[in-house]
Amino acid sequence: MGGNPYDPLTTTNSTQAFIPWMQVADIWLQRASFVPGQRMRFAFDYRNHCLTISPDRG
Repeated sequence: MGGNPYDPLTTTNSTQAFIPWMQVADIWLQRASFVPGQRMRFAFDYRNHCLTISPDRG
């Protein structure tokens, strides 16, 4: 079978691009002024398809 297209260890198609998603997310959060270990609050507005990430201050 083709394997999981998002896992480079199980992908059998050698021409398929792989993006290290966790590294990309870490860069985005760092650019948004979040620091490692900081607590965050995630909220998703299903009606408007909007993800909001904010510091968890509580």
